[in-house]
Amino acid sequence: MEPITLFAASVGLIATCHITFSAAKLLGMDIYSKGSNPAERDDWYCFFKTSDLLNPYKQQTPATSEREQLERRRRQQQQRPRLQA
Repeated sequence: MEPITLFAASVGLIATCHITFSAAKLLGMDIYSKGSNPAERDDWYCFFKTSDLLNPYKQQTPATSEREQLERRRRQQQQRPRLQA
């Protein structure tokens, strides 16, 4: 067989398997679910928790709104010295 035919056949086989397994998962969800959903994990891509990368001793600053940040910047600009000509 030609390489392009093999490639097309393999893509078709993978797509068929994906659709079949997705349909089986969707249809069998009510039958086999135990009522609890698995917890979402943020460390699926590594062997350690993401919080280990961050400094655990860093103080958490409260989130300020965009309006408060703009007001703080405006006040800082008003307080800086001006050039007198």
